[in-house]
Amino acid sequence: MSNSGNVSQKGTMEGYVKTLTEKRFSNDGKDVLLDQLNEVCKVLVLRAEEHCLSSGRSTIFKEDLHKAYEELMKPHVFVEEITLKLENQKTELQELAEKSITRFLEDV
Repeated sequence: MSNSGNVSQKGTMEGYVKTLTEKRFSNDGKDVLLDQLNEVCKVLVLRAEEHCLSSGRSTIFKEDLHKAYEELMKPHVFVEEITLKLENQKTELQELAEKSITRFLEDV
């Protein structure tokens, strides 16, 4: 895959930005925003690709992109999900340790 090319063209971006604010953007500001949009797109696509591959697929689906977006834009949700999974695993490990045969040998 080539790393060249842009997600958006400056003219299209300028039109969209005008719908969000009445403020003007300097040319340098437009260039920075365009570069940032391209980087965000790259991050989303690469993370969506990871979701796709972990599901054993060769096609990126919208769900992969939704997951990637959620991780990028709402990291607190991702952290909360991981925390819950870790708490569940901790409980499972504690239960496993309590049932361990070597635990019964400690009293002997």
